[in-house]
Amino acid sequence: MANAAELPADMDNSAELMIEALGGAKGIRTRIEDRQSMFVQFWGTYSSLLEQHPDKWIAWGKEGVGGVSDSQDGLLSEIRSKNIAAKDVMVEFLDTDPKGYIL
Repeated sequence: MANAAELPADMDNSAELMIEALGGAKGIRTRIEDRQSMFVQFWGTYSSLLEQHPDKWIAWGKEGVGGVSDSQDGLLSEIRSKNIAAKDVMVEFLDTDPKGYIL
């Protein structure tokens, strides 16, 4: 691994620039907490979502269901038409016949 003296001058503060672009430590923490909350909400309602939207693609955001479609492309088109950024939602397939895997 290179030490700081071996890095190009424009890379010296790249981590700091990325942190700043994400809103600093507080902004990063807020994003992580928002994502965790969204994840917990989604999995807490998974059974009812599966009943309502079997074998569909779903976009789930802070406000709940952001879109539902038969295909990923259709779902992305739907959330774009609602001005929802893909980075602001979880995209999941609600599979009524999930396959088990042995790892």
